[in-house]
Amino acid sequence: MTMRAWTHDWTTAGRRASLERGIEGAAGLALAVALVAALTGSGIRFGPWTLPVREVWRPCLLAGVLVGWRALMLRRAGEGGGAAPGESSASDAAFSVVCSCGIATGVLLWANHQIRFCGGSDSYGYVSAAHALVKGQLILPQPIVQWLPFPGALPVATPLGWAPAPSGNAIVPGYPLGLSIAMAIFILVAGPGAEFYVPFAAGIGLLFVTYRLTARLTDWRIAAVATLLVAFNPVVMNMVTQPMSDVPAAFCYLLAVYVLLVEPRHLPAAGLAAGLCIWTRPIMVVTLPALLWLLPRTRDAWLRFAAGLAPVAALIAGAQWHLYGGPLKTGYGAPPGLFRVSMVALNAPTYARWITIVHSPLVFLAVALGVWRAPRRLVMASALGFVLGILPFLFTGPYFDDFGLIRYILPVLIPCLLVAVIGVGDMMTRYLSRSAAVAALSVFAIAAASYSYRVVASEGMFHGVTQESRYAAVGDWIRDHTPLQSVVLAEIHSGSLRFYADRTTIRFALLPQDELAATVRALAGRGIACFAAIDGEEEERLFRQRFSREFANVTMDPIGGVRGTIFYRLETKG
Repeated sequence: MTMRAWTHDWTTAGRRASLERGIEGAAGLALAVALVAALTGSGIRFGPWTLPVREVWRPCLLAGVLVGWRALMLRRAGEGGGAAPGESSASDAAFSVVCSCGIATGVLLWANHQIRFCGGSDSYGYVSAAHALVKGQLILPQPIVQWLPFPGALPVATPLGWAPAPSGNAIVPGYPLGLSIAMAIFILVAGPGAEFYVPFAAGIGLLFVTYRLTARLTDWRIAAVATLLVAFNPVVMNMVTQPMSDVPAAFCYLLAVYVLLVEPRHLPAAGLAAGLCIWTRPIMVVTLPALLWLLPRTRDAWLRFAAGLAPVAALIAGAQWHLYGGPLKTGYGAPPGLFRVSMVALNAPTYARWITIVHSPLVFLAVALGVWRAPRRLVMASALGFVLGILPFLFTGPYFDDFGLIRYILPVLIPCLLVAVIGVGDMMTRYLSRSAAVAALSVFAIAAASYSYRVVASEGMFHGVTQESRYAAVGDWIRDHTPLQSVVLAEIHSGSLRFYADRTTIRFALLPQDELAATVRALAGRGIACFAAIDGEEEERLFRQRFSREFANVTMDPIGGVRGTIFYRLETKG
């Protein structure tokens, strides 16, 4: 990936410039291949495809040849009195190679660690809804509700990631449809499995918009550094590999900011991007004032923005009415005590601490420089968006202290990071000579990317494929060792067993404590075998405590185990 400004100059000079950019980008890519192969100890992987790199010296040699070729071109340009000969051109070319290598390294690391499994709540919810969209059936009847021996059984038969339908005998997607619609499009175009690459594609879009926005507001060198740091941002690196909504929402939000700031001719596109962001992450509706603040103060501008936003808003309202019984109702429901003023005292310092850990304490100095030196409109929009975006999460309970907390604010965090990079870059280019500024920017980019990589490694994010593959392994075991007419009691696997094993599941955490034996008996009366998939010690403890009085009437025979999940066959005694 090359970092020079692209033009549509088809003259000899233009073709020469394009060749120069291509050589710099190719050299950076070759170095990135060698670096990623060295870091991972293997080749370059992307899903089921692998580019073996058994000898790292080969891409290094190719990079050396390309760098030598570029140096020869610089020398000839200097001897011939070229437009940009000498030290500055050489430093710009070297800087372009460094940034191309850094960005390509980040993207190749994304590719190497793509997670193509779904389990738990979020990933299963999005992926299964995408497959339901492809089949044209978002409301799924649950016949098992009629067979269970207690009233109000629908929540028990509703897997994680889905919600009970108002009808009382079916389930509907529990999460917004924005990401699932994009996944469904990928499935239709490229087949099942393609849905897992939506966040990756959104990540590429995020980098493109980052570069375009920053380059239009400042300088291509600062834009290159900003793009590199977004590629290596720990939250981006973590979420771009998973079938989750964080990076797609961040891409849509930044795209809306980009259009409003530098492409006001395309205001409907900004409204469309804002609408898709909200459909992907509904809480982002609170950031609309930040986007509206960027609109020109004319009636025509507001109408053009609304022309893009209104159709999406209508689709959202229609989908929610169809699925949940009202245009303002969602699959999240309204858990009591979800928002509490008392949570601010816990959440505010926790968010501040994790922002500091993820980005280093110097991020606050960089943001301060950005507030001083970055374009005013970007600063104001970023600040307002961040305040509005984080505010709901400050009041949210229950409390938890984890790296994953920062992903909720990723869409509003990215513009703030751009402000920080612009601040640092502006200070360097303003007070240093051109060659010294390029060197300083290179050091800053490499140091910041190295820090981010250490954070990613220390948080165990590169082990995501191994961790998430257990859902498929558990599903495969159940599919191969249980009859098709089976019901599996599960919790964390309540969705993934439906996806990988095609088995009906019951959430045992919601099953009434005195109904286990009656449930097993009722299912057996219909010729349905009953099993349990208990994941880890915590679920084992929960299961045995919840049904301790029922074990006088139910036997739990262990029949196998996979990756920390134990399988039991449940039968009634007597």
